[in-house]
Parts: sequence; C-alpha cells; structure tokens
Amino acid sequence: MSGAMQNLATGWNAQMNASNWTSTPNFYGDTTAAVSQVLTGIMKNAQVAGLLQMLGMTSEQVLAQLSSGVGSSLSALQQYSAVSIPSDYQENSTNYATNQAADIFADFTWRIYRGLSFTAGLRGTYEHQKTGYSSTSDVAPIYDKSILYQTSDGEKVWASGDYYSWVGRAALNCMFGRNNVYASVSRGRRPGVISFNNTPDEITRLKPEIIVSYEAGVKGNVLKNRLGYEFSVFYYDWSHFQSSRLVSDENGTKKYVADDAGKAHSLGFEAGLRYSFTSNIHVFGNYAYIDGKFSDTDGDGREQELAGNRFRLTPKSSFALGVDANIPLNKSAMFYVRPSYSYKSKVYFENENSELLSQDGYGVLNCNLGLQWKPKKVYYEVGLFGKNILNEEYLIDAGNSGNQIGFPTFVAGSPSIFGVSLKVGF
Repeated sequence: MSGAMQNLATGWNAQMNASNWTSTPNFYGDTTAAVSQVLTGIMKNAQVAGLLQMLGMTSEQVLAQLSSGVGSSLSALQQYSAVSIPSDYQENSTNYATNQAADIFADFTWRIYRGLSFTAGLRGTYEHQKTGYSSTSDVAPIYDKSILYQTSDGEKVWASGDYYSWVGRAALNCMFGRNNVYASVSRGRRPGVISFNNTPDEITRLKPEIIVSYEAGVKGNVLKNRLGYEFSVFYYDWSHFQSSRLVSDENGTKKYVADDAGKAHSLGFEAGLRYSFTSNIHVFGNYAYIDGKFSDTDGDGREQELAGNRFRLTPKSSFALGVDANIPLNKSAMFYVRPSYSYKSKVYFENENSELLSQDGYGVLNCNLGLQWKPKKVYYEVGLFGKNILNEEYLIDAGNSGNQIGFPTFVAGSPSIFGVSLKVGF
C-alpha cells in the first residue's frame, strides 16, 4: 500500500473512533485525492512516461482519463461523504384502529338419552375495520429518509375493509357416573388484518385466519374420587395462518411485516392426573405433546416458504409435577408445602426457526411452604417461597424489534427468587 493510501486509512480510523462524531469522513474526496496522488506519481515515472510516448500518448492524457474513470467509479460514495450527524435522532409511529361488529348466533342442546347429549351452535359476524397510521420520524443522516418508521408528516393515514364470516361447533357428550366421554368439531376464525408496514404507502391486507379443530377425550373421577384424570387428543387445521416475517426493503433495511403463512396444522394429546392420598395430601401431573408446524403446501398445492417449520413459542413436549400437602397441626393451625416442577422442550421464538433465536429444553423448580392459623376470627399466614430454585438459565423471548437492525434482543427468564409473605385476614 502506498504512503498516500496508508495515511488515508489511518485518518479514517482515527475519525471513526472519535468519541463525538459531527459528520462522516469525506470518503469520496479523500479517496479521490489519494488515488490521484498515487496515479500522478506513477505517470511521472520516467520509464512509464517513455513507454507511453512510444505508444503515442502523454502522461497528462492518460492521467486525465484515469482520474475521470476513478471519479465515476467512486461517485456512489458522495452521498455518504461529509454528511452531518446530529447529536440526537428519533423515530416514532402510532397505529390507530376503529372496529365495529354485529353478530347473530344460535345454540341448542339435544338430550338424546339419559347422560347422552348433542350440542351445536352457529354464529354469523359482520365486521368493519378501520386502521390508521401516523409518524413524525426525523430524516436519518446518510439515508435522507427515516429508517424504520417512514414519516407521514404527522398526518393520519387510514385504510378500511368489511368482512363477513361464520363459525360454529358441534359436540357429543356421554356421561356415566362422574365421567364424561366427548367428541367435538368446531370452526374458529381470527379477523382479517389491515396493517401499515411502518410506512403510510405500504399496506398489507391479510385474509381472516380460519381454524378447524377436532377433539375427543375422556375425563372424570374414579377410585371413590381419589383419582381424577383427563385425556384428550386433538387435531387443528389452519388456513391463512397469520404471522409476521422479517424482510429487507430496497435499501437493505429490515422490518417486520404482516404475512399470510398459508396452511398449518397441529396434532397432539394431553393427559392429566391428580391423586388424593388423604383429603389434605394430593399429587398431580400433566403432560402435553403438540406437533404444530406449517404444512408443506398451501391451499393451491404450492410449496410454502415456512414448510415444515414449527410454530413459535410452542414446545413439542411439556409436563408438570407437583405436590399439594396441607398438614393440620391442631384445630386452628395448618402447615402447607407445595413444591412443583415444570419442563418445556425446545422452542423457537420466530416462525423462521432460526437456531440463534431459540431456547433448548429446560425445567424450573418452585416451592411454597408456610404456616396458617386462625385462633379466633382473624386469619394469619406466614409463608416462604422460592421461584426457579435451581437458578436455571433460560430465555422467554428473542428477536423483537432489535432484529430489524441486526441486533436481536434477548429476554432472560427470571433467576432464583426467594421471599417471605405475610397475610392477615378478617
């Protein structure tokens, strides 16, 4: 590297590391001057000048042509050179919404036989949505416009739409003793979306999200009501799954936009048990399995962008175990202890299923214990509690708005917390 280029790099490095910037370096002017200095030195070399003369050219002619070419090549740097940087900068936006809805519905239950019944219902809905956006964001240095929230100069920009829909359900229930066997099918709906993508000029309109769910199960009590149980299996089928995704605009700026993720489905089951050793000592446990993911193809048979990805914040497996013990000490006092442990398998914080924005499986141990007594008409309680006793480190969210500028934010779960509680009741 020539001395001129070395001096240029050193100067830029010093300026970029300055504690207070007032403007960007003059990339265009400095580079052009440095390159011109280097070319001038080459053209003035006697051997180079002699070679050019043999070719019928002069050093001045070649230098002028090269300098012109360098200037054109570096012209893109001009908009980033010597640009004033303000001491502060801010962007903001506000969203508005006015929604109106009218519903008509009917529901009936047919008692077919003792303990056997059929229930059905239907609801029709009309909705009018009106969505607004406004922003008074500053113009960003260099970009010559706002970065994340494009300004509407403080004016409210509106968009509206009308929606008609229906939802319904049908369920069959069979009671025998204190037990219930059931099966149901239902159609649900999330309203359509009118979204301004952080700019008054770009609106996304999403169709209503439709979910058809199927569920069957059994629940009740056996063993003289000592054992309570609940088992269910389910399947959910989504159309026009409403989501958001991170995209880049023509300037490379990232932003979240509302998105129709297409078809999705979820298959799973849940099981729960609660057993009472005595009227005062109970143990419980539950387990859930959910295989929720985006389908391979959409409603028209085309491959989907998120095909096979799991839903955000949806663990495939989760369970909880615990004890609820209340031990009488005398007629007016009781000691209680309530430990519990819960576990969740791996979750993703974005539907794109980035490994960076995910949390591996983890478990949390909690416990409450204390003393309750009521000598007369006043109730007293002194308790100790511990949350995340083993101090498990885990995330509860990641990505968020910081992901738009390449610096995703991470929200940590609560560390160990221990405390004392005092209660008095009259």
